[in-house]
Amino acid sequence: MSIVGGFSSNMVCDLNSHAKLLSELLDSLMSDLNQPAKIVLAKCQDVGAAHVNMNEKCCGMVFDQLGETFTELITKVECVRSKREAVKSWMCVVSYVVDSIKSGYMEEWAKKKRSNNHQVQNSYQQAHGGSSMVRPFGKKNFTVDVRKSIVRGHELGAHPNILATQFDCSSSQIYRILKNNRNDHLSWGPREWANHIWSDESNFNLFGTDGIQWIRRPIGSRYAPQYQSPTVKHEGGSVMVWGCFSDTSMGPLKRIVGTMERYVYEDILENTMRPWARANLGRLWVFQQDNDPKHTSGHVANWLRRRRVDLLEWPSQSPDLNPIEHMWEERKRRLKVVRASNANQKFAQLEAAWKSIPMTVVQTLLDSMPRRCQAVIDAKAYPTKSLRVT
Repeated sequence: MSIVGGFSSNMVCDLNSHAKLLSELLDSLMSDLNQPAKIVLAKCQDVGAAHVNMNEKCCGMVFDQLGETFTELITKVECVRSKREAVKSWMCVVSYVVDSIKSGYMEEWAKKKRSNNHQVQNSYQQAHGGSSMVRPFGKKNFTVDVRKSIVRGHELGAHPNILATQFDCSSSQIYRILKNNRNDHLSWGPREWANHIWSDESNFNLFGTDGIQWIRRPIGSRYAPQYQSPTVKHEGGSVMVWGCFSDTSMGPLKRIVGTMERYVYEDILENTMRPWARANLGRLWVFQQDNDPKHTSGHVANWLRRRRVDLLEWPSQSPDLNPIEHMWEERKRRLKVVRASNANQKFAQLEAAWKSIPMTVVQTLLDSMPRRCQAVIDAKAYPTKSLRVT
């Protein structure tokens, strides 16, 4: 039985399982915060019980700085938004616990409880033969998994200063990690973007448009019939579809009947996306989805984890980065002049137009990814200029 940082391998595995359980409970709680108070309270009690077990296993080294149990924290807050922020903060901590256990940092935690910064720095230098290349405490060499946890925490809404406190490092190091992650994809080419599946939903009106229609007409001819835009009752109806594609082929176009919610989305992933991906890309592929609430719900997250789907890290509110958005825009522009008498006919038109997209358009879109990334960075969270390439 091996020892890691003063803990036996069995204890480390036990801690790992507790951390995963707590993370799953937090995911479930996040997706159900709008449910009735009884359901939320029951889930909070489950999280609180898991927190107590985790705290006992970690000997108070992980969660004692919070000063109160998670159940007390979440139940005394009335605002749903504040509850979400509390859950997000805890998800960051739990994610760090899992990554730290895997990386063997339990020894560092144990030393930190009984040593000051100078003693910890000396212990690191002694462990590395007194090398001067070892960074002092506060400027850690985080592993890839821990860096991903920091990025994920920031995407969930945690401020870099809060992350610096939770990960016990300086704010400048957190900002540097986030900046490096932002610039990682600038140098990617077709080879790096290969085997990526791009996906999204879109809504197509049977009649008219959701936006403003501009009409050019002579002065004084406002009410002439040829310059009138006809309307229909109840907006004329619409068709919602989900689609995906990769660098090798266009994926399926799935019609969505009714409300698009997490169970419908899971069914699409299980019975539409995954079979197509396995048939066309084998087992090595990366799936892209935006941060829509139904995409990031605990229910869908459990499915992705169970199916071992490798997700592409996606920044919040970034439709400009997704090349499929330009395909939706182009389909809407071309089909606007094609009339459809009902939803079935409209979907048939969409499916035919989707299948007719040449792969040269796909390659051009993927070649534009470095420009998209740079445009989003330069815009500093503001909208970017259109990069239409179709």
